[in-house]
Amino acid sequence: MIPAMAVMAIDWHNNRQQLGVLQGPGLSEAFDASLELARMVLNEEKNKALEFTEYWADLDPYLQEDFPKRWWKIRETTPGHWEVQDSHEGKETHSFSPWLIYLQRNTGVPRRLNHESRDFLLTGVPGQSPNNIWFFTEYPLSRQLVVLWDDIERGGAGVRQLSQFYSRLLRSNVLLTFGVLTFVLFLVSLLLSHLLARYLARPLKELSYGTERIAAGELDYQVQVQAPAEMGRLVVAFNRMSEQLLQGKADLQRAERVAAWQGVARRLAHEIKNPLTPITLAMHRIGKKSDDKTIVACVETVLEEASNLGRLADEFSNYAQLPTPQPARFNATQYKELLESLAHFYLERTNVEFGWLGWDRDFELWVDAGQLRQVMGNLIKNGNEAMQGKGSFVFELETVSAAGRTSLLDPNGLWIRCTFRDSGPGLKSDPEDVFEPYATTKATGTGLGLAVSRRMVEDLGGCLWASTSADGAAFVIDLPEVSGLSDSDLFLPKRNQQ
Repeated sequence: MIPAMAVMAIDWHNNRQQLGVLQGPGLSEAFDASLELARMVLNEEKNKALEFTEYWADLDPYLQEDFPKRWWKIRETTPGHWEVQDSHEGKETHSFSPWLIYLQRNTGVPRRLNHESRDFLLTGVPGQSPNNIWFFTEYPLSRQLVVLWDDIERGGAGVRQLSQFYSRLLRSNVLLTFGVLTFVLFLVSLLLSHLLARYLARPLKELSYGTERIAAGELDYQVQVQAPAEMGRLVVAFNRMSEQLLQGKADLQRAERVAAWQGVARRLAHEIKNPLTPITLAMHRIGKKSDDKTIVACVETVLEEASNLGRLADEFSNYAQLPTPQPARFNATQYKELLESLAHFYLERTNVEFGWLGWDRDFELWVDAGQLRQVMGNLIKNGNEAMQGKGSFVFELETVSAAGRTSLLDPNGLWIRCTFRDSGPGLKSDPEDVFEPYATTKATGTGLGLAVSRRMVEDLGGCLWASTSADGAAFVIDLPEVSGLSDSDLFLPKRNQQ
């Protein structure tokens, strides 16, 4: 309604301006002055005609034959009958005369008449003769003056009629404008209501469909629809929920696989260690009692393989049950010094160079330094083997937001990310596959190193993941930044016992 009122006010203002031209003081006063002037001239002529008629009526009737203008004498002979003497036509008798009307309505007042294309003033006054005689004269008017009078009267009447017409038109135009605008606004409101309903209903429909898809097991389904403020936040929350459900499902599946492999690892470690001890003792006895070089060589080979089997059993045992972390505060300087010492240890006798990026920052972590050393040493060792002792390492540090991750150790939602970027050939399969137990592309090794490293990082409240590109592979350690926590608030979540 407000737009309609605004448009109607503008239309009213424009029409009032147009009507004001007709009703303006200049035009109105000009016509009024013209009419007043015409009336003054007409009254002046009437006064002249009256004086003229009275003058000749006072003269002797016999002298009136020399009257210079046309005149009439009327006398009532009987009731309703009048004798009319016309200076031009003689005497006539009328049963009803127009002069009677004049006598009844305009006694002593000149009257403007038009007869036979002649304009004149008819003036009647009582005559001096007896028998109730009236004397009338015809006082001619100038044709030009009559035309001017008529034009002025018609012009004034036309202006008044035009002003009245525009006044009525203004009122009807305002009502029509208001009606049309109201109708248009009604249609527009219906259209906007329809569009708004569809705009709001579509996100709800998509959310309902997405709920059905997720309930059917399609956890990666995302609602792709634009929605207004509150509805948009609901869509974002729904998509985040589906991502978390998918991540939770993946974590559960991984935990199930880890639990299964841990059971296998425990049994393998037990089955391998049981015969190793008697085999090792028997080989040592044989080696001491025999001087045969062939037997001694065979004994040494068996002992070496037994040692390898023992080491393999230890790896199985470690994977099945990692030691409980013993965390402590760990700052940026300690982090860099530990990483630098590991890089020198594994890369000292190679052609692999390493560099630093983004380490000019302060932070604190809550980690087990021994387990962190094992994880980072494993990543450097794997990178060196992938580059075959020739290439470059970049250790990049940055502060990132939680980005959907949850931890009890990130009060500010900040994580410290350390990326181990090598210049090797990259990963040949899905980066997640390398963290599967017993997954390895190397000729030697059990394929447990990265699986054990991921479990250690997760036990520290962080995460370990990988990516690959044409420039090489990148392994990333994300750990929560704890500088905002007091010592009493620092703890690690209990490990799930498999």
